Amino acid sequence: MAAIYNFSIEKSIPFQKMILLKNSDNSVKDLTGYSARMQIKPYKSSKELLIDLSTTNLKLRIDIPTGAVTIILSSDDTDLLHYTKSVYDLILIKREKTFKALEGNITVSMGVTEWKT
Repeated sequence: MAAIYNFSIEKSIPFQKMILLKNSDNSVKDLTGYSARMQIKPYKSSKELLIDLSTTNLKLRIDIPTGAVTIILSSDDTDLLHYTKSVYDLILIKREKTFKALEGNITVSMGVTEWKT
């Protein structure tokens, strides 16, 4: 069963978050050979995809020694978040050992000042 982890993102601002994955005994999760995929949508059953993140498109990075997955979004990426609440899940993929690591809600803080030209 996936852990629940909620977080906030500021719209139009670059975002980076490192998430440490642990086993039930609190040891570092071995992510050797895994790739990762995460999608952000307005709500779970939505067909609208706001952002597609993966280790392939470099919006997710896996650090094997620490068991960490880092989410990396540019300001252009966070510009795509036009709802104040969204949902996501993070899947780790390795043939027969594929699993959902996390899921949760994302609160998007909408900016007031327009700074992009």
